[in-house]
Amino acid sequence: MIVRHAEIKDLSNLVRLTRRLHEGSDWKWVPFSPAMLRRNLTSMIRKPDFCVLVAEHEGELTGLLYGTVDQMLYSKTLFATDMEFAAERGGGELLDAFRDWAKQVGAKVLIMGVSDSGRESAKDRFFSKHGLTRTGGLYQEVLQ
Repeated sequence: MIVRHAEIKDLSNLVRLTRRLHEGSDWKWVPFSPAMLRRNLTSMIRKPDFCVLVAEHEGELTGLLYGTVDQMLYSKTLFATDMEFAAERGGGELLDAFRDWAKQVGAKVLIMGVSDSGRESAKDRFFSKHGLTRTGGLYQEVLQ
């Protein structure tokens, strides 16, 4: 398993992987725009306050973690958070690499969101195993 920062040459494979993971998620009802994803990932790959990581196994992308770092609204303290994190394999390695990046850019807090239902106890075990603690939940309402 190789985990690395994504490069522009990865965009086509990242779009395919993101689409596949999106179609299996609770968010599949949200329209998926490959062109928009490609444009956003191109921008994110080039900016130092974004992190685009991929897990690769035997030459195939098997996981992704898109994250960012920002200041808290009420403090100059930096936090790192994921924008998208999904893996068919390599999830632990992706999380570890994101933590390392967050430390390198000066983040003091790592915040990971879970916005897909199902297998909550497995997700809790995964994040606990990697040193994170549950600090709340996510609630949503689809607005018409």
